[in-house]
Amino acid sequence: MSHTPVTLLRAAPGKPWLRIEGFVTPDELLRDYRTLLGSR
Repeated sequence: MSHTPVTLLRAAPGKPWLRIEGFVTPDELLRDYRTLLGSR
């Protein structure tokens, strides 16, 4: 099977999900998570 990797992040229950498609580096993932937490 060939499919695109997907990562889902959420700041807290009831908050919207952030969908990240494709491969990301640890630094990119941390940046996106920090941005997500800042938008609470």
